[in-house]
Amino acid sequence: MRKQATQRQQVAWLRRLPGSVREAAGVERVILRRLPSATLAASALVACCAAVTMALQDTAASPVQDRLASDVLILSVALLATLWTAAFTLAIGCAIVVVMKGPGYVADAYPLADADNPSSHQHE
Repeated sequence: MRKQATQRQQVAWLRRLPGSVREAAGVERVILRRLPSATLAASALVACCAAVTMALQDTAASPVQDRLASDVLILSVALLATLWTAAFTLAIGCAIVVVMKGPGYVADAYPLADADNPSSHQHE
């Protein structure tokens, strides 16, 4: 019963445009499906590089070795931030494409004041 009420409520504002069709799924679905595992794999690779650098660092290391380890850690954090930002941006772009390929919906009516004679109300 509740499912029917939800569907009725949804239909009230999501009425499909007559004759609208959905486009076939494309590369965006493949990207969305593979993006989480690819992002986690790349993140793990960067984290492993940082972990190996820290594990190989000697406690009595020279200042040059300390500087190298510090640079590797900073680079790892920067790479992770860039990687996750790029993955999030790509996911948003794919989600937009999925929505745009979906069916068209009827929008609410928006009465225009100059619908009868639009050229008479031009702004100067």
